[in-house]
Amino acid sequence: APPRFLPEYDNLLLAYADRSRVIGDDERRIIWTKNGMLGAALVDGRAAAAWRIDRARTGATLVIDPLMRIARADRAALVEEGERLLDFSDPESPSRAVSFVSR
Repeated sequence: APPRFLPEYDNLLLAYADRSRVIGDDERRIIWTKNGMLGAALVDGRAAAAWRIDRARTGATLVIDPLMRIARADRAALVEEGERLLDFSDPESPSRAVSFVSR
């Protein structure tokens, strides 16, 4: 399955009693915080990263925070999908970029 970015509180992660086919317990604890739920990036149909968009006057940056090791090809596919997401969400932004959090 191609990578996909799910928004906060997405039905896929909320509506099912057994979510184990999409998200494991360790990833769930990171995505669901005391203050709400982060967006999740799916790789091969499983939650592999959290994400957010940081907006400033100078531009918008999609920040991807991996929850596990992500293969180079999957990272490239996430960047491509992230660029499409930014084109949709922030079309008037002076600049758009996708970055990964380093650990």
